[in-house]
Amino acid sequence: MTANINEIDVTITPENQAITREGFGIGLIVGTNKYWTERARSYTSLSAMVDDGFTSADAEYHAASAYFGQSPRPPYVIIGRRTVDDAVVTVSTVALNTDYTTTINGTTFTFNSGGTPTAATIAAGLVAAINLGTEPVTAVDNLDGTYQLNADVTLIPWTLAVDSNQTISPYEPLEDIADDMDAIKNYNNDWYAVTELLHDATEVMELAVWAEANKKLYFTSSSDTDIVVVPLLSDTTSVAALIAAATYTYSNVMYHDLADTEYPECAWLGVGLPYDPGSITWAYKTLNGISYVKLTDTERQNALDKRANVYVQRYGRNVTEFGTVGSTVYGYIDVRRTVDWLQERIKEDLFALISGSPKVPFTDQGIAQVQITVQAVLNLGITAGAIASSPAPTVTVPKAADISPIDRAARMLPDVDFTCQLSGAIHNVKVNGYVRI
Repeated sequence: MTANINEIDVTITPENQAITREGFGIGLIVGTNKYWTERARSYTSLSAMVDDGFTSADAEYHAASAYFGQSPRPPYVIIGRRTVDDAVVTVSTVALNTDYTTTINGTTFTFNSGGTPTAATIAAGLVAAINLGTEPVTAVDNLDGTYQLNADVTLIPWTLAVDSNQTISPYEPLEDIADDMDAIKNYNNDWYAVTELLHDATEVMELAVWAEANKKLYFTSSSDTDIVVVPLLSDTTSVAALIAAATYTYSNVMYHDLADTEYPECAWLGVGLPYDPGSITWAYKTLNGISYVKLTDTERQNALDKRANVYVQRYGRNVTEFGTVGSTVYGYIDVRRTVDWLQERIKEDLFALISGSPKVPFTDQGIAQVQITVQAVLNLGITAGAIASSPAPTVTVPKAADISPIDRAARMLPDVDFTCQLSGAIHNVKVNGYVRI
């Protein structure tokens, strides 16, 4: 979990107008499940998810498969759980003399179908068995081979599993996405990038607002054809147009016609997160297991005009274009991530300096220690490829004698300033050639 470091204030302002070191390479996939009651769990593999109950029918499984399917890929993923009170179960296969089981909070309820079963009789038998138990849910027979499980007390999590002859309908979240995200973040905050699997347009915009306020990079995808069919000036409804109009610096949208089944944004996270912030551009990346989208030049340009990203085939290679966020100030995913990385590392290292020393004296020598600490982080940025070595980054600090008595009394060192040039990336090249014959 990231410490809440309030004693160190770092502000970075782009001139063109807290997460652990490991956490900057970790993604959060938010979905709805009833396999466990915690707000989040970490997984290093798909098999570990299967051990916890996930199946290939689950959206979380498909999303994590896209995330883990890249090379290199992040060491683990965090699966976040939204609040779900109720569930609907369908008897999908009718079999003779078969035990049907529904497991709630680890307690298994069984009904044998007998020799003349129907979906309706099996559902009724399970409802009766469940309601004789003591689990905090009430079963309701829908009289059509389905039954509903309703929480007796709202917001109290409970787990659910059924046998292979039954299916659970997609869960409906109970709370707003912002409330769920607050709860997940409070439980586990050691991640930087997030995606949510429902792709509901209203919730996409709500999560974009949350991401902006909480400084989390938000990846989403959409199959809304308005993104590619409707020109920028005429589009007032697609999430790409809305995010661009709001100039959000933490949100990015990828148009994909199979957004709800392939989860291309999760594959994109898997490609980019293993690398140090600023060391790669998110453009021109191939996503293993993701099909490219066939777009006309006009459709592609409509998407790019709205700062939406696309996954297309260019010169025989499937690639992402262009790694942009909604805002033109930060412009690109790698810039947003680099700036946040700098802020967190400087805060961490300055706090380590102050808390790890008997004291840092309010003298020119003590101020020099602060200067060296900030410079060291900038040097790390150069090594990672995020910051340009020329012009060299500079850190300026005041002289102890020039600091006001008020700041000295408050033990506040003001006016520690640094300047650096991000390394950026080349996405386009213009060549002028002259051929003589």
